Amino acid sequence: KKYYNSLPNNIKEALLDFALNKGGGFINPNFTDDIKNKNYESIINKFAQYETKNNNAGLYKRKLLSMSLAMREFPAGKIPDSNKASAQEVYNKGVQDLLKNKKNKSQVNLAADLKAHNKEIAGYFNEDFITFRTSL
Repeated sequence: KKYYNSLPNNIKEALLDFALNKGGGFINPNFTDDIKNKNYESIINKFAQYETKNNNAGLYKRKLLSMSLAMREFPAGKIPDSNKASAQEVYNKGVQDLLKNKKNKSQVNLAADLKAHNKEIAGYFNEDFITFRTSL
């Protein structure tokens, strides 16, 4: 708790959001060490490493929200490349799931879902580094 209290609010919010979605058991010794050492880059990357049960596109979006909250700790233009890559990986998995689970929808509806998905995620980040999929 003492280490958590010393973290910046952006990181605390991200951890809290992630804990609410994953349950408190997600913090293992490696995560604790990163919190203690204020290794924000590693904390953000660990969000991406946790499996998303049921491969739900909405849960991937929620994971991206947690990551984006924590990334606000970095000044503009200074988000580490590894965090950008982790966010891209989570985005890609979410889109893959979105398209797979809605395969019975019409192409028009699926394209609209993808567009809405991208728009929501674009609003999470202060920088443009996610390569959005725009076609089916």
